Parts: sequence; C-alpha cells; structure tokens
Amino acid sequence: MYGNGYDGYSMSNNARAAYDNDEKPFSRWTKEDLLEQVDYVLEDTTPQFDRKKLEKLPVAVLRDILLSMSSWHHTGKYYNVTDFYEVSPSYVEELTDEKMDSALQYYREKKKEAAEIKSYRGSISYLVWSGTRAHPKAKEERLDDVLIEEHGCFYVVKNEDGKEILRKKMDSRGTCVTKYEKEKRLND
Repeated sequence: MYGNGYDGYSMSNNARAAYDNDEKPFSRWTKEDLLEQVDYVLEDTTPQFDRKKLEKLPVAVLRDILLSMSSWHHTGKYYNVTDFYEVSPSYVEELTDEKMDSALQYYREKKKEAAEIKSYRGSISYLVWSGTRAHPKAKEERLDDVLIEEHGCFYVVKNEDGKEILRKKMDSRGTCVTKYEKEKRLND
C-alpha cells in the first residue's frame, strides 16, 4: 500500500501513510489531537508548564507552538502539494509558561491587527479570468474613484450605498490598488 501511487482521487499512498504516523496538514490538527500528542510525548516526564494553561490556549496558538513541518505529499485530483506537520517532541519538552504567554500575546495582537479595517478612496485594477483550464484568458478590469476597505488579506470594494461590489485577495495576480492623495479627496 505504501510508496508511489494514488489512493483514488483524494491523496497519494504516501500521504495516507503520513496520517498513520500522526502527521497531517496544519488545518487538520484539532485541539484534542494536539493535547493527545503532548501527553504521548510527555508520557513519563513532568512538564515544565501548567497543563491547565495549555488546555485554555486557542487551537491556533497550540498549532504555532507545537507543530513543525515534517513532509509534503500529493493530495487531490490535480496532484496538489500539501505540507504535513507533526507535534515536535523538542517543542513540547522546551515549552514553558512564559513561552505560552508570549505566543498568546502575539496571537491577540495579530487578531486585533487583522480586525482593524483600513478604508480609503482609490482605484483598483484586477484580472477577470475566462476560457478553460488548458487555455485561460485574462482580461484586465478597472474601477476608479471607489471606496476600498482592507479586511484582513482582502480588498473589499464598495459602492456609494456601502454595498460590496468586489472582493479580491491582496496578493492575487494582477490586482493593483492606487490610493488617492488627500488633494484628490478634497476635490470630491
């Protein structure tokens, strides 16, 4: 069963084997899975941290402080490459209350930063894709003098009534935003 090859259309045989070895994609790690692996690593050892504090951490923080990339495997119908992670025994053994506090503080700052919405008037140019997978065609579109808000990693364009008319990922190919200077806004 292991080695080259695919198991249906979902993932390679090597990816299936990785799941059997307690490796999985970052987003597939649940809080219960992480805590179970911590218990396994610390089987006969006394931890240097408060276990109850560890249990109260959000799963996003647990993933950041416990997981390390272990391998990559092909998944999906189109042979996508997916990174797999495992709970690092050295991360668990070196974990302290101070490291957990620091990670939680960093998480809260990032969450607060992501929640802040930057709003301004400007222009946005972006690509609209058509055609087929084998023969894609891109057409450049442009919206001028619109309200643009930055929500996390997205540009959200709204009309004068405040209704969303476009949502584009900031790092998507062909997306470019130009902010209008204050002088332009005074002339509106």
